[in-house]
Amino acid sequence: MSIRPTSAVVRAVTDARSVPPLSNRLHAVLAVGMRSSPVVSTGVVYSDEPSLTDPAWYFGDEDEYMEPYAIDDPRWSNDYEWVVDRVRENPKYFMLASREFRKDRALAMIAIAGDGTLLGELSPLFRNDREIVKTALAGFAEGYEYVSGELKRDDNIIRLAFSGRGGAFVFDYLPEDLKENRDYMRLAVKGYFTMFKALPESAKRDRQFVLELLELNPQIAEYLSELYTDQEFWVAAVKASEHNIVDIPETIPKTREFLLKIVQSNGKVLSFLMRHQKEWFEMFKRVNSLTDWKMDIEELENEPDFRMAAATAERNPNMEMMGALLHDLGAAIEVLVKETLIVGETDMMRVARMERLEGYQTVLQKLAASQHVVPGGPIEAKLEELTALLNHPKKSEDLFKYRQRRDMRDMLEDEKTEPRAKRARVATETRALAAGLAMSRQPVKCN
Repeated sequence: MSIRPTSAVVRAVTDARSVPPLSNRLHAVLAVGMRSSPVVSTGVVYSDEPSLTDPAWYFGDEDEYMEPYAIDDPRWSNDYEWVVDRVRENPKYFMLASREFRKDRALAMIAIAGDGTLLGELSPLFRNDREIVKTALAGFAEGYEYVSGELKRDDNIIRLAFSGRGGAFVFDYLPEDLKENRDYMRLAVKGYFTMFKALPESAKRDRQFVLELLELNPQIAEYLSELYTDQEFWVAAVKASEHNIVDIPETIPKTREFLLKIVQSNGKVLSFLMRHQKEWFEMFKRVNSLTDWKMDIEELENEPDFRMAAATAERNPNMEMMGALLHDLGAAIEVLVKETLIVGETDMMRVARMERLEGYQTVLQKLAASQHVVPGGPIEAKLEELTALLNHPKKSEDLFKYRQRRDMRDMLEDEKTEPRAKRARVATETRALAAGLAMSRQPVKCN
C-alpha cells in the first residue's frame, strides 16, 4: 500500500490556494472521499503530524502491551492491514505503528473507538475532527483536555464530555472565560462534589446559586461552614441531605427550635441522629439555650413535637411515624366522642374535652396536608375515617354543638376591635394543639 504524503490531508482540507503535485492531490481526494464525515475546518491549519512519542518510552521496557510483537518488527511500517488487525486486537498497539500509518484517519478511528485515552497521541488535525473527538469522549471524558482549541469551545462537545465517566473534571480544562458559565458549574458539581472548590469565588458566595448546587450534590456542604453561618441556610442544607447536619458551623446557636426546624425539613434527621450521630446530639444538648431540656436521644423520636415534625417533614417524611400518630389519634378520639363514657362531667371538663378534640383535629389536618400520603392508601383511609368521626354530628354531637357555639361567638366578636378576644382564641388553639399532641403514644423506632 502506498503511503500518503505528509501534507496531503492538510492541503486538501485547509489550504485551497496551494496546488500540490498531482499524486498528492489524488491521495488527498481519495482520503477525503473515504471519510464518513469531513474534518472540521474554519481556516485554521492543523498539522497531521502525530506525536513524537517513543514507543519504548510509552510502553516501558517490560510492558505487556508490547508482547508478543517486537517493537522493531518491520510490519509496523510496511504492512497496513497487519497493523489494522493489531490495533483492533489492542488499541494501544497504535503507538507502535509508524508515524506515517498514524496519519491515517481510519486507523486513528479504530484506535480511539477502542481506547479514548489515545486522543492525546493523535495529530492536531484529528483532535479537531468532530467524529474522532466524540468517539474518544464517549469512553474518556477527560480527553477533552486534548481537544483542539476550536472544539474546546463547542457547547455540544463540552456537554458530551461532562456526561462521560469522570466528566466533572472537564471543568478544569475549560477555557477560562467558559468557567464563568453556570450551566457548566452545575454539570461539574453534579458530577463530583469536590469540583465546588474549582468554582469562581463569585459563584461560591451567591447564596441562591449555592442552595441550587446543594440540591444537585448535597456533599458540597463540606466546603460551606465558613461561607454561610446562619440557621436558615443550614436548615436548607440539611433538607438536601440529613448527613449535612454534621457540617453545621459551631458558631450557630444550637437551640431546640433549630433542631425542630431541621427535622421538619427532612424526616430522616431523627433516624440519622439515632443511628449515627449520638455524640453530635449530646454536644447539641450541652450548648442548647434551654437548660431544662434534659431529653436523652433515645427519647427524642417519641417526643410529641419531633414525632409530628418527622411525620410531616417537607422531605422524606417518616411514614411509620405517621401511622403511629394515626393509631394514637384513633384510640384517643374513640374515647372522647362517646359521651356515655363521660360520667359527672362539669362544664369546665366538657370544654377541656372539646378543646382536646379540636387539638386532635388540628393534628389530623397537619397529617393530611402531607404531600406524601398515597391516594387510596391505608394512611389516607385512616385519615378519612378519623376526620369523619370528628365531624359527624351523630357520632360526636357535643363537639358539633361546641363548634357551632364557638363559630357563632366569633361572628359576633370583632377581632379587630377586640384584641383580647383574638389573643384568647389563639391561646385556646395553642392549648388545643398541645393537648392533641400530648396523647398516649405508641412507641416508634426510626428505621
